[in-house]
Amino acid sequence: MIKTNIRDGGLVPHDAAFIVEAFDSTLAPLAAFGSGEMWGSKPFSEKEGFTEETLNDVETSERYRATGEGDALRVFIAEVEVGPSAPSAIAPHDAGQEEPGLRYRVADDGKRYLSVGTAVVRTNWLPGHVKAQFDRENIRDALEGKNDFVYLDVMVTDYRTGHHRKGVGEALIRRVKEYGVEEGMQVLYVDAWAGNKRKLIRFYE
Repeated sequence: MIKTNIRDGGLVPHDAAFIVEAFDSTLAPLAAFGSGEMWGSKPFSEKEGFTEETLNDVETSERYRATGEGDALRVFIAEVEVGPSAPSAIAPHDAGQEEPGLRYRVADDGKRYLSVGTAVVRTNWLPGHVKAQFDRENIRDALEGKNDFVYLDVMVTDYRTGHHRKGVGEALIRRVKEYGVEEGMQVLYVDAWAGNKRKLIRFYE
């Protein structure tokens, strides 16, 4: 089983670019799944402001991690070790080569890691589409005025990395939960797109 390593975002210069590319990689699979309406067909890399916002999130995360100052936001990057294994290689990076377009990191000990996924988590924060539902009593009562939670804002994997994505979502969720405990929070909130007959929700479940 492939072991997934979760590290802090912002440790290497290309982390923001990787996140944008990972988002782009989801569009065709989502469309094939019947959920293309969730994010549309326009690449995130071509959406006005998305690249800049992503870079800002990574910088904000690193500042909060290092100093505890600024917005309580953290970006985590999931990666797997790749290296020489030519006899069983099924992709260039499995044979110690870099596959064009993918993002790699070389650690101080010389080990090579392939970026495969990311999660963005915020403390005591809710997105606009959730706040817009405060007219529903059950949602308002559960969330309004709460200050003991973390919210999983984003979780995405890079579909281009193929089998290396297996288990990444679980590893990211586990790290986000650990982070919530580190922050002294009590609850982790997540959401998912409810379109396409709630198929994505069932898939995530």
